[in-house]
Amino acid sequence: MSKKSVASNNSTPPETKHIFINPDKDKYLNPVEYCNNNLSWEAVLDGDKNLSVHEDTITFHLQGGEVETLSLDSPYLVIPDRALTKLPQRHPLSKFTCLSILKFKGNYNACMSYITLKYQSNDVPYIRVGTDYFKVIYKKDRYGLPRRTIKAWKKETITLDHTSSILTHIPRFDDFCIEPDNVHFEQMVENLYNLYAKFTHSPNPDTVTPDQIPASLTLINHIFGEQYEMGLQYMKVLYERPRQALPVLSLLSTERETGKTTFINWLNMIFGDNYVQIGPEDLGKAFNSHYASKNIIAIDETLIEKTAAGEKLKSLATAKSITVDHKFVANYMLPFFAKIILCTNKVLDFMRIDDEEIRFWVRRIPHITKKNTGMEEQLAQEIPMFLRYLRDSVPMPDFSQSRMVFTSDQLDNSWLKAVKEESRSGLYKELHEKMEHWFLNHPSCESLFVTPQDIKNEFFVRDNNISVSYIKKVLRDEFKLPPGKVQRYRGFDPDSKIAYFLGRPVKLDRKSFVTEEISEEPEQDDAPPF
Repeated sequence: MSKKSVASNNSTPPETKHIFINPDKDKYLNPVEYCNNNLSWEAVLDGDKNLSVHEDTITFHLQGGEVETLSLDSPYLVIPDRALTKLPQRHPLSKFTCLSILKFKGNYNACMSYITLKYQSNDVPYIRVGTDYFKVIYKKDRYGLPRRTIKAWKKETITLDHTSSILTHIPRFDDFCIEPDNVHFEQMVENLYNLYAKFTHSPNPDTVTPDQIPASLTLINHIFGEQYEMGLQYMKVLYERPRQALPVLSLLSTERETGKTTFINWLNMIFGDNYVQIGPEDLGKAFNSHYASKNIIAIDETLIEKTAAGEKLKSLATAKSITVDHKFVANYMLPFFAKIILCTNKVLDFMRIDDEEIRFWVRRIPHITKKNTGMEEQLAQEIPMFLRYLRDSVPMPDFSQSRMVFTSDQLDNSWLKAVKEESRSGLYKELHEKMEHWFLNHPSCESLFVTPQDIKNEFFVRDNNISVSYIKKVLRDEFKLPPGKVQRYRGFDPDSKIAYFLGRPVKLDRKSFVTEEISEEPEQDDAPPF
């Protein structure tokens, strides 16, 4: 039988002769033979609920509700007639053939890649995705945890180092994918290579009480303050629901050594390869492969000065997919699940945040009064217990309230309001100040009707940089005051008995500009000493 006819017959496995990378190491078996020689029938048949393996026997469920039990005394399996299974009947089936049919719908190449990756990957550090080759490199980080790097590798270099015989053993994938899961991880998903990294920690086997994780809960309390419970839920979602979108967590402080860096270092310890720290300038660069596949993106010392970078950050916060630009590799599309964390010493002006913005969670981090030099080591030791505490003791938030878990009311606080106020345009701030001064000098006037042209003539008549159209835009977009109906009005002459102007004025209310009135009489403590 030709190789072509073998490949087209699902009931017959491909050739299973030995192929060696190194003649002295017979562990480099063809994945087909590795499966047939080393995998148990129970592992192979796990995908068919109508078959069950018990030690050296296998039970078949037959049509009509009957069952039949046979012994496994040969390397091949023959399915009896009337058996309810996806496997073909009356044909000798090897373990590899059964696994390829049940798990990969008869795709032998996908099955071989699965076996090589899951059971032989320690020996073959390369993968082929499409027509490109990559090397999977592991190296320890500063905390001693293994970190995965996937680098483009030339086929010629691989064959030069190992001879061409290794190419048969390199797992082959159709494309990359992202399937975030910190509990039930799969490296291969339908013949796609999962760029999400396997979670490196396991929860503590026993129940954990708060007094067993003092460093972890102290840090949560320091970072989230009065929003402590929300902070715990934020960490729970990061761990248990890595696919879920979350608001951009912005940690602000004017001082150094407030705990911001300790917090993101802690996230680095917990989430390993699925965490990355970048600089604000990386948002504007063409290549993004170093963060496109990550689940947590921390940006330290953040100052987003350019509008384009700020808009890109905002779009990333809610993006469903991302085009990956990788050096020497064709661009490809991936789902995007990253959560963004900003750390900055620019408390009010780290970036522009509009009034309608609901994607930011701003926290002002207080100064640490008592420094603990061993804090990070203690946090690392508590990780398994902290994960168990999150799983058992922290309730899952209600995901139906907001696409980013927390509602705008929950995220609203004085620091977010201050950043939004600082983000307003220069004309808004100047006009607000001028109108406050005007109302203070007209104490009997509760409201004022004026047009953008009136404001230009009153305050900016000699400023060529401020046009009437610009004033109109600021009134509409920032003051939320669209033009009114056509009417007669008094303008900046409220004491006039005749409304002799005609136009579409906006109404400016005193209470919108004056929050504290000046007392007519000085307080006793401020009285002059005579």
